[in-house]
Amino acid sequence: MAAPPPPYSPQPPQGRYYPGLPPKKKNTNVIVLAVVGAFIVLCGFGACVGAVISEVDEEKASATRSVELVTPTEISAQPTVSVSALAPQPEVVPEPAPVPAPEPPRAPVPTPVPPPPAPPPAPAAADTTITRDGTYLVGSDIRPGTWRSDGTGSFCYWERMSSLTGGIDSIIDNGLGEGQQLVTILDSDMAFETQGCGKWTLIGE
Repeated sequence: MAAPPPPYSPQPPQGRYYPGLPPKKKNTNVIVLAVVGAFIVLCGFGACVGAVISEVDEEKASATRSVELVTPTEISAQPTVSVSALAPQPEVVPEPAPVPAPEPPRAPVPTPVPPPPAPPPAPAAADTTITRDGTYLVGSDIRPGTWRSDGTGSFCYWERMSSLTGGIDSIIDNGLGEGQQLVTILDSDMAFETQGCGKWTLIGE
């Protein structure tokens, strides 16, 4: 068999006094130090508050001494500010610049038309007489038609030509003789040549 447990003896709770137990000793040193510290703190706070209050009173007194009395004359001498000067001025809007009127459309300038070219000068009128020996163009120098010499030459030679090459093939008709000569020159002839016949005169066309 197991041994029985020892008898239970209850322990007293902490912080309380129980009869039969010796009382605990109080720490008096800690209490004294706490009281002394609280006293010092309170004395320091009071000194600070007193110093602040005295400084504020001194500033008020100096401000009161520095205030000067303003006489009515000085008040009237102050410059007055016009209410109209303080009122907002209306914004000045610049007037728009005048717009120039559009120019009327210009009439188109007509292009100058050059004058028509002058007609070529009319050819000089062909002669109706031949006074010297030579070769004459038909139509420009002499007119076509019937011509007659005056017979003043010593020996007369005349020739109708189809070209101015000077060859035999260019001779249409010719004549040789003394005294007056009679010859008919056509429009189709190129030229007429005369030598020693004197003066020729157109007697019919």
